[in-house]
Amino acid sequence: FLFFFFQAEDGIRDLVRSRGLGDVYKRQVYSQVASPACNTCHSLDPGVTLVGPSLANIGTEAGNRVEGMSAEEYLHQAIAEPDAHVVEGFTPGIMPSTYNTQLSEQQINDLVAYLLTL
Repeated sequence: FLFFFFQAEDGIRDLVRSRGLGDVYKRQVYSQVASPACNTCHSLDPGVTLVGPSLANIGTEAGNRVEGMSAEEYLHQAIAEPDAHVVEGFTPGIMPSTYNTQLSEQQINDLVAYLLTL
């Protein structure tokens, strides 16, 4: 997979973190940030399952997935260690477990910041 991550100097990260983005802009950023790695398996539409769970509303749902973990912590771990907490109804071992070595810590943090806006 090729990863297309935005750089801090582009100013996009600050816009994404603002949470005031429209859906069209969010989809454009998603396609640049995580295409095709994430959107091959995860939909942004509620209730739509491709391979993994939909990412619709993940910014609010992530904080409720594992007791004692913040949304940021959960999302970071879900990217770096995808089998640590597998969403009910999904099979462990499907999501690649190499993102923690393929991506820098900053790239993972940027992706988490984006996911929190969904």
